Amino acid sequence: MKRTVAHGIVLSCLAALSAGAQGNPVQELIEAARADSPRLKELLDRKDEFGYRIPELRGRDGVAVWGSDFLLAVESPTEATVKIDGDLPVPMKRVPGSNYWYLLRTLRLGTTHQYHYFANGKEIGGYQVAGYNPDSYPLPGVAKGRLSERKNAGQQSLSRNVFELLGVWEPGRRYREWRAVNGLAGGRNHRGVSGLDAAPAPGRLG
Repeated sequence: MKRTVAHGIVLSCLAALSAGAQGNPVQELIEAARADSPRLKELLDRKDEFGYRIPELRGRDGVAVWGSDFLLAVESPTEATVKIDGDLPVPMKRVPGSNYWYLLRTLRLGTTHQYHYFANGKEIGGYQVAGYNPDSYPLPGVAKGRLSERKNAGQQSLSRNVFELLGVWEPGRRYREWRAVNGLAGGRNHRGVSGLDAAPAPGRLG
C-alpha cells in the first residue's frame, strides 16, 4: 500500500511539471474527453518525454488529473467499468476505433482516491491517485521549474532516504533519480525535490 501511494505521488508530480513545460498536455487531454473529441485516441496514445502515457492504460497509473477533473482510462477488448472509493462500479465510455474506455469525473482535492477497473466480471487493474490543490499547478507569470536528467540513485540520495523512511525502498531493484528544481531557486539543488522510478534488477522479474 505504501509503495502504491508513493509511486502515484511521484508520477502525478511529473505529470503536473510536464504539463507546465509542454503547454498543458494533461489539460488538453481532459478537455478532449469532456468534448468527446475525435482526437481522444491520439491523445491517449501520446507519450511524454520520459516515455510514459498519461494516463497509462493498464490499470496502474490509470488516471490523468487536472484540477478537480479526473480522467480514468483503461484498455480492454470488452466493456469496462470502474469503481471509485468503494462506490458501485460505473460504466465507462469506449473511445471510437480503440479498446480504450474512459470516464471523466469531478473528485475531491487534497486527498487520495482508490479506483478499480473491471471487465467480464473480473478486476483488470487498480491503484490510487492524488487530488492536488490549485497551487500544485503552473500559474501565469510564475517562473517554471525544471526536471533534471534521471540518473542511478546513489546510496546517500535524498530520494532513497525518504523512500526508505516510507518503507517503499526495495533492495535488489534498480532505481533512477531526478530532481524538480523550483524556477525561483536559481538552480540551487537544495530548493528542489527528488523522486524515483524503479526497474527490476538485471535477471529479476517484478
